[in-house]
Amino acid sequence: MKIKLFPVALAALLVAMSPAPAAIANQPTQADPQIVPRSESVAASPGGAVTKLPVQRLQGLDPTISQGRADCARVAQQARTRGVTATSTCVGIDIDPAPKPLTAEQRHEIETVYPECSQTATPNTGWWAGSRRDACSHQQFGITVIEVPSGVLVGTANMHAILEMTASGAGWSSVIGMWVWGFTGLGFPEFASGNLFGCGGCVGSSSLTKTGFDTWRGTGSFQATNLAPGTILNNLGGFWELSIGSSKWSNSVLVSLNLASYRCDNAIGNRSAGCVFANIPGVAGFSQSLNPDFVWHVYNAQLSGLPGQLSSGSYLTKLDNATLVNQNGTRACPSSIPRPSGYQCDEYPFRSTYQGAATGGGTQARSFPWCQMPDPQQTGSSGWSRCFIPAGQNLSAGGLLGAFYSNERILDGDLFQVGYLP
Repeated sequence: MKIKLFPVALAALLVAMSPAPAAIANQPTQADPQIVPRSESVAASPGGAVTKLPVQRLQGLDPTISQGRADCARVAQQARTRGVTATSTCVGIDIDPAPKPLTAEQRHEIETVYPECSQTATPNTGWWAGSRRDACSHQQFGITVIEVPSGVLVGTANMHAILEMTASGAGWSSVIGMWVWGFTGLGFPEFASGNLFGCGGCVGSSSLTKTGFDTWRGTGSFQATNLAPGTILNNLGGFWELSIGSSKWSNSVLVSLNLASYRCDNAIGNRSAGCVFANIPGVAGFSQSLNPDFVWHVYNAQLSGLPGQLSSGSYLTKLDNATLVNQNGTRACPSSIPRPSGYQCDEYPFRSTYQGAATGGGTQARSFPWCQMPDPQQTGSSGWSRCFIPAGQNLSAGGLLGAFYSNERILDGDLFQVGYLP
């Protein structure tokens, strides 16, 4: 059954939510195939060692809880003040501010079920992603059971949750796993329920089931349905809401574990709508065997100081304005420069970036002896490089760059770097 979801922007995820939220989820679907995967197959230099691409921190809100141990201490104090004699419990849940490192056994248990999240095993540090479509988050939180009215601590539990997000088309799937690592007294949680809440104009469903004595697993998905052509929806969000309880407790506790910020758009003319983590830079990989002259020019341009080399800390920024793109191309490769037969002018940074010849702020062209260009060799981060390369390679590389932009949903202002494939 499809259920319409409430509007939610990440900046206001837990306020002014109307209409009332509805839960979502489905079995995760496969991510879109990638022409140039952001993987460890991309190297920073032609023929160089494979560069390990680090996971990167994503934007997101901190988890929220219904009440914590301090709240329950106040409840017990108020009960004593009122002269309450009947015994009950107050249960609180708190995000652990300094979680202990996972043991080898705990890491093994997590990696067996969620191998793709093993690299983000440090809890409570937010969401981490290695691509524009996949991310993980780890959270540890503690449960305390306080006797009312005495205020005596009668139970504790240490819990761990893993969340995953995977984009597929104009929607996301999310998986959550939850463990009880240890408990004392009345602290063991016997049951839990959960729902996934997503973006405005989304539809879907969700579920959370108990998979063992002390483990739960939830699956969910949501699909954006309000993406008319040209639409770009930034800073979207969502969250898993978990209710945890026990027959020995007088109340259940509620924790909301937030998804990372993401973007959905229908702004790429040759593709259907889709979603990505917009603040994760893309990585374009160009084959040195397919286009060797192009790769050699771009790589040497990067070595001369121009931005965008993989793992360099500098980036290229996508430019969509067609007029400015043309101005970049005209300045970098004016028609006044005679072309050798069978060759075309190749420029770096690419004309489709804000670092291009006209929009980048540089004033000087540079080149290399083998490029048949009238420009000197020089270094520095400003300016542009140009080189005559075989026309077939120039056209091939341009097509691959366009495919990268389209497949990775690189829109105006998005960052990316350039690496190399065999």
